[in-house]
Amino acid sequence: MKLQEDHRRITAGYRREINRLRTELAAEKANAIDIRKRGFEDADLLMEEYENKYRKMMKELDRADERYWKLQRETDREIEKLKEEHHKEIEEKDAIIQELKEKLERAEARLGHDSSNTGTPTSKTPEGKKKRIPNSRRGSGLTKGGQPGHEKHELEPPEEEEVTSVLERKITDETCWNCDSQDFTPTEEYDEEDDKYEYDIEIRVVKRKIRYRLYLCNVCGKLVKARYMPEQQGKCHYGSTVKSMMLSLVNTANASINKVPVMIAGMTAGSLHRQPLPIIMLPFGHT
Repeated sequence: MKLQEDHRRITAGYRREINRLRTELAAEKANAIDIRKRGFEDADLLMEEYENKYRKMMKELDRADERYWKLQRETDREIEKLKEEHHKEIEEKDAIIQELKEKLERAEARLGHDSSNTGTPTSKTPEGKKKRIPNSRRGSGLTKGGQPGHEKHELEPPEEEEVTSVLERKITDETCWNCDSQDFTPTEEYDEEDDKYEYDIEIRVVKRKIRYRLYLCNVCGKLVKARYMPEQQGKCHYGSTVKSMMLSLVNTANASINKVPVMIAGMTAGSLHRQPLPIIMLPFGHT
């Protein structure tokens, strides 16, 4: 009975100790749950703070990026404006240079005028320039025409590879040398020993159409086309060859301004009709 009483007393002590430990364990669990909850709350607050900072930084980055592209567009527009001004200045300088060159050519042409190439009489020869005697030949006492032993001068026929076109001469009112008949049938044969050659000049009027291709800008997506040349401002204009010919006829050949359109119309078989041509008295590119 004493052993049983001791056993109950010891067992009761163990039970109290177990209960006490259980109570401490429950308290520690509650404390751990509370600590974990506070940790999650702190982590959530910290994460929210970081997210707010991140969103703020992204907004500032977007604003900076927008400012950058705005500055880039303004810079591009400024560069394009400077380019246009530069091209305009170059075109103006080119026009002035061309005008001065034409004035110089006209002045040199006038200085070269004398009684040998214009209707200026020898009495009007400028001072310091030798007078040209129209006819200084003297009789030699020889017969007229070519002299015996004189070398004959005539056009040399071109090489066969230089021939640009072949003209076939057909029978019109010829008769047969044998029977006087005029009933003929063409053959494929030619009398090559009797071939003739001819040098001539062919003037062809060029009616050129100028087109301006559109280009897509890879930066801003706008359509851009090539710039007009100064002499191409009007819808239709004369080309540089016609202008040079008109200027040469007026200044070098000393043709009157009224005859130049007639001469141009004659040379082009009427393709360029006679009309007032004030452009020949102005620098190229002006109207």
